[in-house]
Amino acid sequence: MAVILVPVVAASLVGLIGMPVVRLMISSKRTKHWARSRSMAQSRY
Repeated sequence: MAVILVPVVAASLVGLIGMPVVRLMISSKRTKHWARSRSMAQSRY
């Protein structure tokens, strides 16, 4: 049983830790892109 449980627990841990990291990376990319487009729009005016 333990042999089957170990990978399952490891996968769940990776998922729990990985999801917020991936979300942060995506959100940071989005905010950077948004800030860049915002600054470009401001420089036009």
